[in-house]
Amino acid sequence: MYARADSGFYCWQAVQAYEKLKWRFIVVVRKTAGLVDELQTAKWKRSPLTDADGQCEFFYQPEGWGKDCRFLALRYEKPPQETLADAGLAVAELVEREAELHPEEERKVKVEGIEELVADKGYLPG
Repeated sequence: MYARADSGFYCWQAVQAYEKLKWRFIVVVRKTAGLVDELQTAKWKRSPLTDADGQCEFFYQPEGWGKDCRFLALRYEKPPQETLADAGLAVAELVEREAELHPEEERKVKVEGIEELVADKGYLPG
């Protein structure tokens, strides 16, 4: 039997129950300082069987657990994202470009342009 559980089951009691039933299992971990330390010192390698950018495997005993357990981690590199400061510069450029319109038209273009720009850049749900 196989089990897959979210981080709500990341505890020694759940691990013991799975082992007692002789189930194979995967549990999503909770990020703790000790686990982060392990991940930072782990030996990462390519992950040819997944779409991840890297993977590592190690044995670790979380605080309060009765023994070391096997941990497998996948790393996904995040693409560089523009910041809100970048959006602010783009908004400033948009406002400058539209400054020669009639005041009522200018405000409408600014508001619609800013909303469109922010939505296009992914800063707000579209």
